[in-house]
Amino acid sequence: MKTMPACRDLFIVLVLLLSTFGQGRSQPCTRDSIKVAQRATGERSHGVPVYEVEISNGCICPQSTVLLRCRGFSTALTVDAAVFLPLPPAETGGVHGLCVVNGFRPIFPGLPIKFQYARASPVDLTVDSCKVNCS
Repeated sequence: MKTMPACRDLFIVLVLLLSTFGQGRSQPCTRDSIKVAQRATGERSHGVPVYEVEISNGCICPQSTVLLRCRGFSTALTVDAAVFLPLPPAETGGVHGLCVVNGFRPIFPGLPIKFQYARASPVDLTVDSCKVNCS
């Protein structure tokens, strides 16, 4: 009866895997699930360094209305406004230095948003807020 221990071991492995997946799915998604990474590309545009930004969603649910703090953002490169757009204070309740990512549309897990900008030094980009879209 060697099949009984093998079945028992398989059952234990399945229970552990399912409990791991269950825990991961039950973790609350927050603004901390949105990650912003940027790096110098080594290229230059109009005499200033070019930086690449990647904004990713580590949550299993899409997150929309992602706003970054981007005080002082300016660039020598054109950035697609549908990807990254500084908002006027009139649209943010008087708050200065907020930028919208992906035109308020969702950022899906595994599908990061990327753009490049050029300026003398990198801008500090941090998550201000977002909306979790779990159904």
